[in-house]
Amino acid sequence: PARFGVSLAEFHSEMTARQRRSPHALSATSTHDTKRSEDVRARINVLSEIPAEWRARVIAWQRLNRKQRTTVDGRPTPGPNTEYLLYQTLVGAWPIDGERLRNYMLKAVREAKSHTSWVNPNVRYDEAIARFAEAVVDPERSPRFLEDFVPFQARVAHAAAFTSLAQTLIKLTAPGVPDFYQGCELWDLSLVDPDNRRPVDWGLRRRLLDELAATVAAAGDRAALAHELVKTKEDGRIKLYLIREGLTVRRELRALFERGDYRPVEARGPWAEHLCAFARVGGGEAALTVVPRLLARRGLDGLPLGAAYWGDTRLALPTDLGGAWRNAFTGDRLTTEPAEDGAVLPAGAALAAFPVALLVREAA
Repeated sequence: PARFGVSLAEFHSEMTARQRRSPHALSATSTHDTKRSEDVRARINVLSEIPAEWRARVIAWQRLNRKQRTTVDGRPTPGPNTEYLLYQTLVGAWPIDGERLRNYMLKAVREAKSHTSWVNPNVRYDEAIARFAEAVVDPERSPRFLEDFVPFQARVAHAAAFTSLAQTLIKLTAPGVPDFYQGCELWDLSLVDPDNRRPVDWGLRRRLLDELAATVAAAGDRAALAHELVKTKEDGRIKLYLIREGLTVRRELRALFERGDYRPVEARGPWAEHLCAFARVGGGEAALTVVPRLLARRGLDGLPLGAAYWGDTRLALPTDLGGAWRNAFTGDRLTTEPAEDGAVLPAGAALAAFPVALLVREAA
């Protein structure tokens, strides 16, 4: 908790070491025991990029919801820490009903053991927490709060979707074996167990997967399909598509992802800090992963696509990785440009129609 994230250099160093010491280790982003699912965490992470706006929102919401608190043992309940946790949870898990939020908050405060616990429950405190949780998501009791909260949360969810996709692609292509917890093939907004053990709608996932497979088989323009998924990202098909196509590449290049070297790739240019890229290289094959990061620092709106967004930002590749590449998500074929110290690939070309890229080197 004392460390606020890691640098890109540290990330690349750890991935290089992981390929050397444990290339078959499990890469899990959600499990039966995670306190927040991978997509909930991605949303909450966005808040760390907009601290001033987030602080202002929380202060305003505390004022709007003052009437929902209950005095227990002479203290307004919930206290500021617990109320902060509730708002953070709402941003991550929205839409969420009062029952799910109440159950999560009761488990959180009992396990914190500050005012109540499973062994020695404080009934009045527990009831006050439950009432507050149910009230703040009730449109009749908290209309002004929800009028402010819902549009803000939508903007956070928009930016977080790209973080979630980046996280998923890294899991698929970095050293290790990707693990997908039940239901996470689409956006998953589960909280701690038993919330993350609710029944999964496998029928929906099978139907969407079959539809995607048929669409991919019939698509004459994969880039148009990919871009359409970006525009309709709220339904989760974009994540399912990324997983399907990413696993297809892993299967086709199994030896590369099991034993291939991990090589960090440097980004250069005006928005270089907003890119993470690396190559897997071995056996005459190569794959290049390109994902965005920290996009909320540039604003919560818009799409991180094309030259209009990325400008002159480019990826610097060594000479042996120059040449022709194919984008697994869009079908686009890209060719590097020569540079004094190797080759370069414009970020706007790699991310022209889809917010992450998995490029496979084509034979000369």
